Amino acid sequence: MSQNIIGIKNADISTFEDFRDLYVIGFNIPIFLGTPSQTLTVTMFLSSPVNITFAQNLNMIFNSECSVQNMCPYAISNLGIANLFYEEKKSSSLKSIINKGPKVKTIENQIFHGNNMVDQIKFAPNEISMEMNFVSISHFNLQEKLNDGIIDLSSGNQNNIFTQGYLQKKLISPKFSFSYDKIGRTDLRFNYNDQILEQLPALPTYSKQFWDFQMVGMFIENINVLPLAHFQTVVIQFYIISALPRKIVEYLNQEYSQYFLKGGRYNQLNQEVCFKEISFLDIVIYTKEYKFVIPIRYFFYLNNDLQCKINVSKTNVLFGIQQIQDQNIVFDPLNSTLQFPKDQQMKHLSIYLYYPIFLMGSIKAGLLVLLFIKLNNTYISLLEENDKWKLIFYQNNKLKNTQQSKEKQIVTDQSKILAQKNYIISELIQLSKETCIDNHSNLCNSSKQSHICNYVV
Repeated sequence: MSQNIIGIKNADISTFEDFRDLYVIGFNIPIFLGTPSQTLTVTMFLSSPVNITFAQNLNMIFNSECSVQNMCPYAISNLGIANLFYEEKKSSSLKSIINKGPKVKTIENQIFHGNNMVDQIKFAPNEISMEMNFVSISHFNLQEKLNDGIIDLSSGNQNNIFTQGYLQKKLISPKFSFSYDKIGRTDLRFNYNDQILEQLPALPTYSKQFWDFQMVGMFIENINVLPLAHFQTVVIQFYIISALPRKIVEYLNQEYSQYFLKGGRYNQLNQEVCFKEISFLDIVIYTKEYKFVIPIRYFFYLNNDLQCKINVSKTNVLFGIQQIQDQNIVFDPLNSTLQFPKDQQMKHLSIYLYYPIFLMGSIKAGLLVLLFIKLNNTYISLLEENDKWKLIFYQNNKLKNTQQSKEKQIVTDQSKILAQKNYIISELIQLSKETCIDNHSNLCNSSKQSHICNYVV
């Protein structure tokens, strides 16, 4: 399998705070832009952390006006080595895009000014170049230090560099992924067409802007907690730590209080849980195509005060960089789909079952195809629901068995009480009989005891 790999060292990683008030990382990689090539360092994100609407789903390159006119004070990264950002006038392949995208935007007195451009880009000097659409920025007054620009890999970016490379027939596939290599670096893999991936189901994203997907079940030890997950979606981003919705964490605090710090906040764990990496449960997530088993330790972190906490989000389950790498998630920006090579797939009928139908006559085959498709859909639905509902059935049966056990106990107790009652009556009768025999004249002549004497004698 041929592929292109960009190795990213830990020193080439930057940290940013996104609009969810959570920390994400960006990968700083070299690019070669224009003709002749100008070497720049850009920050690559799964989605941009720039917290303004019009800056989302855009590739941005800071041009030389930012440094010459000091119009981008927070974008300056390497001026100490005479970095003048991107010099438009030096590139003979630069083209402008007329009447598209933002020209001048002002939000809360923060100014963003740039023109839509197209130029040739390469990730290595000897690679084949491809065209990249981007906004050439001359004025940027936000609080993010973004090196020489941003390459946005979000599913909503129509100008995603891998999508454009594929459509230009410069890449054999639009797919890309991130993984660890043998020396601990992060590898960005692209321009590959793995045959194994062709056998894997493609999970569509829930929204058109972010890398996210819909859950159909979320279980903690056989209890379906999906209703507590608010939007019931999983968002994938370069988060440093994965996160759980608040209500899920509150549920964990209630049900697993022995692992949480008494008197601490609802998400604060005992310190040893982090130090010893005590993964006291797994969270199981179901989609229509995959089953994910996630150790709870993925959501732990130690803050600056060495407090052990579960990372909390307001609404979504968040998959961070560790899960992206460990699960080797494959992103397809052209089709807005995700694949998970290392996770368990849900069951589907094999395509080979269709072959006998294709070999039959056209009219009968058509009717059988319709019937078989209906059967297939029903079968698939049953298989998909089986793993999810069998846990619920297990729980219900457990409750039913408990109820039946209680009812049996009540019947047993009632039988014991009746037996004790009969025993007492028997003793009383025997005692009365003995008394009547020993003192027949006095007891039997008593009006109150005559009935007992008559019965006994």
